Amino acid sequence: MFLKKYRPEFYLNQISSIRMIKKYICLTIFLFLILAGSALAQLDFRLTSAYGRMALKPNSHLNINIEAENFYTIGFQADYYISRFFGFGIGADYYIQDTKFDIILSDYFHTYTGIDRWEVDPVPREYEFSIRSNVPDIVEQNTMSFIDFPVSAIYNFHLIKNIYLATRLGLKIGWPLNNEYILQESDLYTRLYFEEWDLELFNIPAHGLYDSRTDWHPEGELNLNPAFSLFSEIGVDFPLSILKIRVSGYFSHGLNTIINEKQTSLVYWREDYNYILSLAERVTMMQYGIKIGIGFIGKREKSIKYSNKSVKIRKKLRCDDVWLW
Repeated sequence: MFLKKYRPEFYLNQISSIRMIKKYICLTIFLFLILAGSALAQLDFRLTSAYGRMALKPNSHLNINIEAENFYTIGFQADYYISRFFGFGIGADYYIQDTKFDIILSDYFHTYTGIDRWEVDPVPREYEFSIRSNVPDIVEQNTMSFIDFPVSAIYNFHLIKNIYLATRLGLKIGWPLNNEYILQESDLYTRLYFEEWDLELFNIPAHGLYDSRTDWHPEGELNLNPAFSLFSEIGVDFPLSILKIRVSGYFSHGLNTIINEKQTSLVYWREDYNYILSLAERVTMMQYGIKIGIGFIGKREKSIKYSNKSVKIRKKLRCDDVWLW
């Protein structure tokens, strides 16, 4: 019978860790209660909508061109102010319309070496496969949509009367919802060469070899990563009757590649098609546009933020560049 060795330092470390965790929990609860009970703390909730342009930026030695396309979102923004002007926010933005990009690959030519393991021939044979386009452009349509989850910091500057300059900086993650591709236009020329026999095969459609193929339209799903982006907003915040309205310019720049796949050839022998963006080393996303946030003005908000009287008092009580309330 073996007895477990008693190690007092192990249990002492465990007890110390538990006590430390309890202290952190108590401190977090204490700070939350202070902020929640503070007269300066304020929750600002608004419905939002954005309209703008979305662009994909491929980094590749190939000639890939993509025009920016429109995007539309609806969502919400919840900001929690820890002071009169500064706060933190979270939100969600749903893309109500899929964005369709025309991905254009120009002047394409590629050759690669592979091994043929045909069932009829038990001996693996090395081959060279060549593909090129008979026309200048290969056109593929990519369809994408996301739901964004932004986390940000917001700072307001009082301008005049009830008008504020609102600035925001944050990080968002775009979770892909719909991601599809289809080859729309192409005229492909393919060749297969076996150096062992000095044999070139061509124009054998049953084996994926063509002199001119224009009727091929493979389709499938894009393999997308969640899109991480740094974003900023700047605009004006003002009241309109019982509503508070914020109109902002919006800009975001991608931090990671959105394509979770890397291929070396547009087509592998025997009609294995790879979408164009999988040939790029990196593809990032950029957005710019206008964002509108609308919410109802609360009683406390009306008496403090959107009151001409309070603005005048604030100006009189300004001391050492700190607004007194």
